[in-house]
This record gives sequence, structure tokens and C-alpha cells, in this order.
Amino acid sequence: MWRINKIEVLNIGPFDQFNFEIPIGRTTMIVGKNNDQVDQFSNGSGKSFLLECFSLGLLGDSLKKVRDIYMIRDDQEEGFIKIFMENKFLKKKMIIERIFHRKKGSSLKIKINEEDQADKFPTIPEGNKFIFKQIGLSREDFLSYYLISKKRYVSFYSSSDTAKKELINRFSGADLIIGVEEGVEKKIKELEDEKKIFNDEIIKIDAQSELLEEDLEKEKQRDLEKEKQDRVKEIEKKIKEEEEERLLIGNNKSQTKTKIQLLKKTVEAEQKLLDLVDDVDNSKKIKEYEKLVNDAKKIIREKEESVEVKRKDKKPWGEFLNDLEKILAEKIECPRCHYEFLLSDEKISIEEAKKQKPDVELEIQKIEKSVAKVELEIEEKELQKKKKNSEIQLLEKEQEELEEKRIIHKEKIRKTNEEVAIQENIITRNENKIKAHDLQILDYKESIKKIKKSKEVTKEKEILEKLDMSKELREGIEEEIKKIDEKIYEEGQWTYNFKKFNSFLANKAIKSIEGFTNMNLEGSKSDLRIRLEGFKILANKQIREKITALALREGSEEPIEKLSEGELA
Repeated sequence: MWRINKIEVLNIGPFDQFNFEIPIGRTTMIVGKNNDQVDQFSNGSGKSFLLECFSLGLLGDSLKKVRDIYMIRDDQEEGFIKIFMENKFLKKKMIIERIFHRKKGSSLKIKINEEDQADKFPTIPEGNKFIFKQIGLSREDFLSYYLISKKRYVSFYSSSDTAKKELINRFSGADLIIGVEEGVEKKIKELEDEKKIFNDEIIKIDAQSELLEEDLEKEKQRDLEKEKQDRVKEIEKKIKEEEEERLLIGNNKSQTKTKIQLLKKTVEAEQKLLDLVDDVDNSKKIKEYEKLVNDAKKIIREKEESVEVKRKDKKPWGEFLNDLEKILAEKIECPRCHYEFLLSDEKISIEEAKKQKPDVELEIQKIEKSVAKVELEIEEKELQKKKKNSEIQLLEKEQEELEEKRIIHKEKIRKTNEEVAIQENIITRNENKIKAHDLQILDYKESIKKIKKSKEVTKEKEILEKLDMSKELREGIEEEIKKIDEKIYEEGQWTYNFKKFNSFLANKAIKSIEGFTNMNLEGSKSDLRIRLEGFKILANKQIREKITALALREGSEEPIEKLSEGELA
């Protein structure tokens, strides 16, 4: 196992520089000079801090949970702890060096046989795990059994029964065989699991054998001739069912054919109606009427242009007539001679104006009559156009209705044809079913012939052979279970022997503790003695694993828990 040979400390706590070598194979008492209290022999000299250095060096933290920067001497910026360890059995030497800095994090270096182990751990916590993995201890074990301080110390006699047994096992070496006992128990568990599988198999075999026995009894009671007749009757019943089903399918087939005929007549009727609709085509007449309407529009447009021209021609005549009437309106007649004259200087005389006015009026009348005539013609053409447009609308409406009828007839024809196809598929399927029933009926009739010709044989021989096989298989499994029971017994003996040996080692250690305790009590002139009751093997070969501490004084005996606090200390 690993042991600590030496510790080196620099600038940590009270130590500016301190080296301590641990003697091999000796119990060492550490005392110190009184540095802070006159009435105490040894106080403030660094004994507890030496334990802190071991804790810091190996665990990476303080027993008092003080941050590492507060462990550095006040007048220094850094300090270090170096621990030298050795495992002679493995032929390994390990050096653990921790450097603590006031202004930055601490560092950890580990060397095994002078080889740096930095590549084995990326962080300091991983390095702490690496150390305990190497020495084969947990942090709790190290603090409980190897780095014992006053604050963590618990007396053996004040410990719980579990703690006592654990400590006894460590001192006696019994903990070294605990794993072996667990291995044996694991092996027994595996054997029992294997035995259970075999027992389950036997249960299955017994259940199968019971069913075979029932089948054998039934075989012995069989009436072969009656069974043959029953089988024939059963098949004849099936034939009758097949024939009834075939007849039903045949009736359905006839009904389906009738339905198809009706559907086809519907298609023919709809097709005739569709042909009648297709014979009516108003598109040609609509185009003809549309041409007449367009021609009428053209004539109307031309006549309207003619009216416009005539009105333009009328305008100068109207203006000229207005001028003539103005001249005649402004004339003055002499009262004596009745002569008519104009005051203004006009190009036309009154006589000329009177002469031309009727002609102008006549010309205007001609133009107006011509315009009226053309407008009448336009009105007639508009009436003709309107009439044709109405006829076109009627034809178009009739054409739309015909198109709707055409769509309805075509859709009905399509759906009816689809229904015909569906019914024809039904007929095809029914015909296939009829063929299948015919084949099945022939097969049943053939089976009846074979049954009547066959000679029935019971299955007694076959069942007996299966029963013999089950019996042989069961005997083989029982033999395997017997072997397993022998192994379980052997392994159980090993467990019992392990427990006996464990009890022997424990009781030996208990007696050693009892002897050392009583030797110390006798040396201190105490009238008190201690008796420890260890493990006991009971009559049923069970082992009572309980440690009882008794106090002896003046011939009387009492549980150690009844002692005073001072006596227990």
C-alpha cells in the first residue's frame, strides 16, 4: 500500500520553511512549544496546521474549509506543499506538489517515478481524483482512518454497531474477503435463477403431459365408425350450405342481368333525346339575324350622316332667311306715297328681299321634309334592328336551354354506363363465386369418398410416444436440477465458511482491542475493565454479527453506555 515518507512546506501558515519525515513502522506523537498561552504546555506551535498541510497537499482543500490564499504567510505572495509517497509493492514513488498564489489560482504537479502526469488530468479537481485513484482510497476514508484530528475523532466505544463492524473489518483484514463472499452469493443467485428456469420448464412439461393424458383417454373412448359417419354428415352439411349459397348467388346474377337491361334501355332513351337536341341548331339563324342587325346599323349610321349633312346645308339658308326677315322688319313706309325704303345701307333692296324670301323658305321646307323622311327611315330601321335583337336573344336563350339539356342527357348516359359497368363486374364476380362453390362442392364430395374408403386409426401410439418423450425430458431436467442443488449446497458451504472465517478474524481483532483497552485501564490504576462480545455462531448456523461493549467493575457488569462522560473519555 502507499505510505507518506516526507512532507515539505514553504510559506504556509506558521511555517516559513518546514520539512517532516515520517518514521517507518512507528507511532509518532507530535508535541510543540507553547507560543501563545502561558498556562498551556503546547499551544500555537503548528501541530494542527501540520494536519492542514497534509489535507491541503493530498486533498487540495483545508480541513477547516479555509480558502487556500489565506493559508499563505502574511508577508509572502506564494507558498507550496510537497508530499513524497511510496508503494514498495508496486515499486512506485509519487511526488505531489501544490503551489498556492495570492493573486492567481493554485497549481498541481504530480510525478510518478519521475514521470510527469500532467496529461492525465486537465483540471485540479480531476487531478485530486487521480491522486485518490492511485492510492486506492476515498476522501472520506482518508479523513476517517489516516488523517485523524480531534474534531473528527470518534471513540470506538461511542460508535454505532455498523461503524464498529466496519472498523473491525479494516483492522482484521476481513474486508479483503467481503468481495469474495459477495461473489459466492452472486454465483448462488445465478444457480438459483438457472434452477428456476428448469423448474419452469418442468411445470410446462407437466402441463403438456396432463393434456396428453386427457387426449389419450379420449382416444381410448373413440367410436371410429361413428366419427366417420359424423365427418361425412358434417361435410354433407357444408355441401348443402355451399349449394344454398350458390343458388342465392345465381338468383342475384339473374336480378343483376335484368337491372343491366333496364339500364341499357335508359341509355338508349337518353341517347335519342340527346340526338333530338343535337338536331336543333340556332347558331346559323343567330348569325343570319346578327348580319341583318349589323346591316341595319350600317344603314342607320349612313342615314344619320345624311341627316347631319342636310342639317348643315339648312343652316346657311336659315341664316339667309333671318337676314331677309330682318331687312323687311326694318323698312319704313312713306305715309303719302306709300314708298318703302331702308334707313341703313343694305346690299339687298326691299323688293329683292320680298322676292327671295319665298324661295328661301321653300328651300328650307324641302330640306326639312328630306330630313324628316330620312329620320322616319332611321326609326323604321331601329325598329327592325330591335326586333331582330329580340329574336336573337330568344334564339340564344333557346340555345342555352338546349345546351343544358345536352349536358343533362350526356351526364345521365355517363352515370348509367358506369352503373352498367359496375353491375357487369358484379356478374363477373358472382360467376367466379359460383365456380369457386362448384369446385368446393366437388372437393367435399371427393373427401366423402375418401372418408368412406379410409380405415380410421387412433392416435394412442402417437400420444404414448409423446408422453415417453416428456417423461425422459423431465427426468433429464430433474437430473440437472439435482446437480444445481449440489452446487448451491457447495457454494452455501463456502459462504458459511467465509462467515465463520470472518467471525474468527473479527473476534480476534475485538479481543485485541479489549486487551489493549484493559491494559491501558490497568496502567492508569483504574478499577474499570471492558469486556467485548463479538460475533456468535447460533444453533441454526446463522451468525449473529453484533458487537456489544460491557463495563466490569467490582464484579458487576453493565452496558458501557451507562458510564459517565468522563469515564467514556
